[in-house]
Amino acid sequence: MDPFILGECQKRLLKSFLSLVARCIIVASFVADGVRCIQNCHFKSIQLNLTWNCGLYLAELYLLLLGIVQILASILVVVQKEKFLATGMLWLAAHIRLVTNPLLWSISMYREVLGATSALLLTMLKPRHQVVISFLLATFLNWYELKDLLWEDLLWYFLGKSTMKPLLVYMMIGLKTKVSAFVVILLMTAHCFHVHAFWQVPIAHEFMDIRELMVFQFWNEVTVIGGLFFSAIHSKHRFENIF
Repeated sequence: MDPFILGECQKRLLKSFLSLVARCIIVASFVADGVRCIQNCHFKSIQLNLTWNCGLYLAELYLLLLGIVQILASILVVVQKEKFLATGMLWLAAHIRLVTNPLLWSISMYREVLGATSALLLTMLKPRHQVVISFLLATFLNWYELKDLLWEDLLWYFLGKSTMKPLLVYMMIGLKTKVSAFVVILLMTAHCFHVHAFWQVPIAHEFMDIRELMVFQFWNEVTVIGGLFFSAIHSKHRFENIF
């Protein structure tokens, strides 16, 4: 076989494999929430009933359906089957989860949901110019919340203001996109595991709300990292000649 053709085949195989990995990372938050809904169905149904007075049976049915739908739709996204339907199901599940959980009733939490759902759009529509810009803008706005860490963690505040946000702007306008994408993914991964380390929070009633918020933010940021990775692999107009 011609060496050039062989090289192109290898690049395509590598790109396909990395795309699969990126899609798995993108749907991670939905799979994690689906598994939690099924595993902790009884406990969560009690919370849901206390909040909405809907009855334990209806609450359990809702949680089971929400968990199953998220897992099945995530599988469809990963294997690229019925991707429009699967993306719509996950988008709807994310917003239903937001509406039914009072802990998430804030503008900052809704922006995080938009960041995760915009990452989903990358897998459905491919990284077109408008989709990539929308996703990066949502990521930029979410990272802006690092200003809240000024007195708690000066390191992340400094990195957010001096490094992360400028790199996201570079990616949006197409400057040094390859290096920017790599550094942004590294920084977001480190931030995710450092700031949202929910496994370090004791499993106790008094820490339940804090832990639940940290779990939500951790997996949402994982999905955004997957979106950045997917954009870096596919987007020609912003990440030209990566492979």
